[in-house]
Amino acid sequence: DAGTLEINYQRFQLEGLRFPKESDTCELDGKTWLCGWEAVNALSFIVDRHWVTCRANGKASADVTPAICKSGDILDLNAYMVRKGWARTTPAARKRYGHLERLARREGLGLWRK
Repeated sequence: DAGTLEINYQRFQLEGLRFPKESDTCELDGKTWLCGWEAVNALSFIVDRHWVTCRANGKASADVTPAICKSGDILDLNAYMVRKGWARTTPAARKRYGHLERLARREGLGLWRK
């Protein structure tokens, strides 16, 4: 999905967020669009061009570690994906990222496209 990164053979999931799978589609004005593919590309666009670091933020399940990741040691990727409308917050992350999700919804960004 759009929220999983692999760094040095370790997989990280952007913590507190839900993402569409790459194959997911969305509806807009009765037409289907590839929202999952666009979400994956939004994250890829940032991480392909910058150094990424992830800090584990929770207990790993299976082979994925929940984390807060930064690009270029500045840009919070978790916040970026929510603000651009490519991720939904979980109840546990609403205090941290809920205001960004509300802005993205209001502006019709990403998954909230109008």
